[in-house]
Amino acid sequence: MSTELLTIEQVIASAIDSSVQNTFQMMVGSDIEKIEASEFTGAASLDSESPCWLISLDWQGKISGTVVLLLDKNSALQWSSKILGMDDNIPDEDVLDAAKELGNLVAGGAKSQLDQFDLSMSVPKMHPPGSELQCELIENAEIICHYQSEGIQLSVYGVVHDQCIGSES
Repeated sequence: MSTELLTIEQVIASAIDSSVQNTFQMMVGSDIEKIEASEFTGAASLDSESPCWLISLDWQGKISGTVVLLLDKNSALQWSSKILGMDDNIPDEDVLDAAKELGNLVAGGAKSQLDQFDLSMSVPKMHPPGSELQCELIENAEIICHYQSEGIQLSVYGVVHDQCIGSES
């Protein structure tokens, strides 16, 4: 039996991946495929000319960090359409709310799988495309996962800021 030790980043990445998979299955009834960066050709990247929406949530507990979701506008519209059951004319406010909810569901699902770290979670925050904070969070990411499903392309980034895990008696 293998006794390979996982890093905190690997544990968090696994929880995020499971949460993304569960969120899409539960909310839209479809699978989402995790793909390698080399296969990711979507607009949900900083290199894209298409504006991207960045949703961030902070975690605090025995570890602290940030989870960041990056969606291009078309992916945000596709996600909104699927969860709201609307095809056309979705107000921008509803698209933003649906994108924040995606962030909340993904981070919350991952948080529930990381209960050994006693985490609390902030509310989702939207950051404007191209903001300095957007670039900083993504450039410092230790966890990077790309996904695609039926017109939705999603990148999830994670940054661990602090690890306060000590020996417990």
